[in-house]
Amino acid sequence: MRGKAPVNFHALIAATGSDEGARARFQDLIAQLVKVKHRNARQMQAKQGDWGLDCFVGLLNDALFNWQAKFFINGVGSDQQKEIRDSFKRFVTKAETEGYKPIGWTLCIPVDLDPPSTQWWDGWKHRKEKETSCSINLWDKSELESLLLAPDAHHVYDGYFGDPHVAKAELLTLPVPAGMSFEEMLFLKQLRAAQIPEVDGAKRQFFNADIMKREVADKGIQEELQELETCFAEVHSIWEVEFNGKCAEHPGVEALPGLYPKVLGEISQLHKSTKKGALPMGLLHRLGTMHHVVEDGAAGWVRDFRSIASAHAAATSSPALADSAATTSEVS
Repeated sequence: MRGKAPVNFHALIAATGSDEGARARFQDLIAQLVKVKHRNARQMQAKQGDWGLDCFVGLLNDALFNWQAKFFINGVGSDQQKEIRDSFKRFVTKAETEGYKPIGWTLCIPVDLDPPSTQWWDGWKHRKEKETSCSINLWDKSELESLLLAPDAHHVYDGYFGDPHVAKAELLTLPVPAGMSFEEMLFLKQLRAAQIPEVDGAKRQFFNADIMKREVADKGIQEELQELETCFAEVHSIWEVEFNGKCAEHPGVEALPGLYPKVLGEISQLHKSTKKGALPMGLLHRLGTMHHVVEDGAAGWVRDFRSIASAHAAATSSPALADSAATTSEVS
């Protein structure tokens, strides 16, 4: 893609500070590239006894395609060749004992093969495909770079190799689509319980935060996921401090005066002092995360907010309301 710098996989070592950190980051990168083409791809937790699976498409009791990440940054010699043979053998052997069919296996490495290793790879691949009927492929440095620079993978490239000194454009703030109703959602019930008169802004905040959450989850870039998690933790912490303070200040009072504007004001101040990182959210997105915390039942705007959350959970367990909530979620 025009304007993109060539991919340098050594940058993964610089970003994590170690070969081990780069190895884990490379495996995450491969999973994201697979997900660009196969939205149903799943990444296996890295640990001993992982069946030789890194990122796979299919079912563990049916046909399976596996992408195996090997961070061989210094080339593929005899030791690396043995590791490749062992990984493929584990994949095929586990297929026999665990009941899945090994359809495809792709080795992913951050280097291009030299002539001797190419000769070894071609011969080994031919023999193993003939023995196992499993298709064997290679994503080397050149192939990975081609995949990363493709238009549909720009978000993966930016997440792993984008210039950290170039400020990202702030996420768009969108209006709530006409006809979308939030009336049966918990965050609005909590606002009504606190007698908050105007809630159109809250709806827009919730809607934009919801879009942000979905996009971050779909892309699966670790820095964005972590930044979003930090944002949720921060707004919840702000709410908790102010909630406890208001409860102490107004003992026995159900509606806690000023809690809602105080919390949103503190979140707004936090936003002003927070530098934009991997996830350049706008103010409405950050405020919207607070409404999502409320929607999850972890906060509220009156003293006994948990009773409201419990009643909401009981009410929405009915099929009619569940279908209504699902329709609202699909529109958003």
